[in-house]
Amino acid sequence: MQTNFDIIPSTFGRYTTLELKNQVTGEYLSVLPEVGGMLHCLELEFSGKLIPVLDSYKNADELELTLTNTYKGSNLFPFPNRIDGGKYTFEGKENLLDINFPHEKNAIHGLIYNQPFEVSKRKVSEEEAFLELQYSSDGKLKGYPYKFELLVQFELNNEGIRVNTIVTNKSDSNIPVGNGWHPYFVLFDKANEADLSFPSKEYYAVNDRMLPTGNTTEYRDFNSIKNLGTIHFDTCFSIDGHGKQVETIIKNKTLHAGLSVWQETGNNKFNYLQIYTPLDRSSIAIEPMTCLPNAFNNGTGYTVLKPKEVFSAAWGVRRLEIK
Repeated sequence: MQTNFDIIPSTFGRYTTLELKNQVTGEYLSVLPEVGGMLHCLELEFSGKLIPVLDSYKNADELELTLTNTYKGSNLFPFPNRIDGGKYTFEGKENLLDINFPHEKNAIHGLIYNQPFEVSKRKVSEEEAFLELQYSSDGKLKGYPYKFELLVQFELNNEGIRVNTIVTNKSDSNIPVGNGWHPYFVLFDKANEADLSFPSKEYYAVNDRMLPTGNTTEYRDFNSIKNLGTIHFDTCFSIDGHGKQVETIIKNKTLHAGLSVWQETGNNKFNYLQIYTPLDRSSIAIEPMTCLPNAFNNGTGYTVLKPKEVFSAAWGVRRLEIK
């Protein structure tokens, strides 16, 4: 039976991609199961034209060369952002992570961004394409000696995409859990052209190693839509969500195109947001996070999962037509 949606395997150099595709509009989302279940490409239709909305790697060589500098589209588990000196103590046990950001002497962006995932479910219908990827740890990841199962669910529908992370504690003890995603968005030649809004309450001051100092400042400058201009962000914000689904808006009036990057908030959900503007200003990273940078040390936002408990948090992208 033919449906409006399909899941199509393809190649990206030496890697396999899985493309969730709307056969009617041509819109598609592609993921890289072998590279951490990476969110790779996304094209959406605006006024009858397909437009790339994610900054993605041009080829496999670029991916391998720059992945640990950019983390484009990566799933950040068990911690997003940084861990001070790669060290943290959980329930009396000190754990040592590899320092993969040596110029800051920090561990950064988790442990699965380059791990291979397997396909556990796929489904297509008139309404959507659905893909589930699975990764299981036997407790031997360096610095994270806990057993867990991680599922990532991708959905492409007529409005956009939905991404859900589900973690089950398979250990006999509690485990610390944080999650984030690292998509870079492009709807413009330069980020300066973008109109932006996001529901921040405050931002967290950081030291010269990009670790929170404990000081916060109220920040609501972009609670309503305004031009980004030359403003630079590499900043974590707390979100004014109160358990609701909240959104960051990006607009390009010239293209009559916009995006709603939404995230669930509430207990153990995406209550933090990192905004990052790369130095070349070719994109804007909008990173939903469940906890603060260095959360395993400062205790802000991370989840403690008991044996057999399940964590789940979703975010996604909706297409906005701009008049």
